Amino acid sequence: PSLLDFDLSMPQPLLGIDEVGLGCVAGPIVGAGVILPDDYVLQQLLLECGIKDSKRLSPSKREAALEAIMSSGAAFFISVIPAVDIDRLGLPVCIDRMYREVITQALSDRRGQTILLDGTREPNTPYNLKTVVKGDDRSLSIAAASIVAKQHRDRVMVKFCEQDEFRGYGWSKNKGYPTADHVASIKRLGPSSQHRMSTKTLSSYRSSSTTPGGKGLLG
Repeated sequence: PSLLDFDLSMPQPLLGIDEVGLGCVAGPIVGAGVILPDDYVLQQLLLECGIKDSKRLSPSKREAALEAIMSSGAAFFISVIPAVDIDRLGLPVCIDRMYREVITQALSDRRGQTILLDGTREPNTPYNLKTVVKGDDRSLSIAAASIVAKQHRDRVMVKFCEQDEFRGYGWSKNKGYPTADHVASIKRLGPSSQHRMSTKTLSSYRSSSTTPGGKGLLG
């Protein structure tokens, strides 16, 4: 069955949710939810656009897929949790908050829908939802959400690079993931206010005088 067939087998309307940035050492985590347009022709067009797991698309194809999602009339909802909150509250708490924010936005004007979440971990939320293993390879809604989340977060990281504090870390390419070049730049420059000091990669800086204080730019 196609990704669309999977979605249509569920009670409608359906909200697909995915996230990006959990493995990063800098920048926010971003969650997105997508409700496909209530029109089979438009849904089929999205399927034919090649929408699938964002990790399996090139940047140009992801951008084209995002444009198709936005122009289709799909509803999408985004939550951004900044690095300062991840350090203060812990990643698990922030993941739960991210999912709650996406779902709350979606339920504010749409009731009784099925909620599909990529992965196996059920967040601590008061909502009934269904986890789907490798959901971004099985559900068109989740795949669309993965694209919305990825493109939004990538743009945030690229925007940071316009500011002097963040120009030396290569975020326009590594997007805050702990690549060899990124780790080398942290050793050279020290961590910035957008680095997650609670991560293992930054552990040696936690009690250092180079540890940034105060809130990050999204805090």
